[in-house]
Amino acid sequence: MHEIFCWTKQKHHLCCQTSHKMITILDIGQYNVKLKATIQQTGRLGFTADTADRLHLSEETYVQFARDDEGERTLYMVLHREPTGNSFRVMKSGKYFYLPTKQMFDAFGEDYERYNIMFDLVRTESLDAQLGGQVYKMSRRMKERPA
Repeated sequence: MHEIFCWTKQKHHLCCQTSHKMITILDIGQYNVKLKATIQQTGRLGFTADTADRLHLSEETYVQFARDDEGERTLYMVLHREPTGNSFRVMKSGKYFYLPTKQMFDAFGEDYERYNIMFDLVRTESLDAQLGGQVYKMSRRMKERPA
């Protein structure tokens, strides 16, 4: 018995259909980009170029922050395409995007002058409806800045 293969290219993946099952070759490009943000020494939250591109950041993007009531260290970032009452407008300097978050991080007691505080951003679609935008959980990492 011969296998019959039918290859089709769809958005973000390549499919192969045999007479028995469908096999999908995954496009690692959608899993390869690490979404990151870092609190700069100025208190601004800066985004890597890859992250800004992947999140489609522009000066027309607005960001809200939310905290987990049980673990105050857990932050969520909520992206909006229109201003909301409690949102930061994304700013641009050259080709880099940032948020003017100094006062917020000062209120949280973040020592961003002494420590390099980074966040891995993890898409959390389950909270989109509840928070009213695209939600990303901010997993915090930090290390001491060089002297």
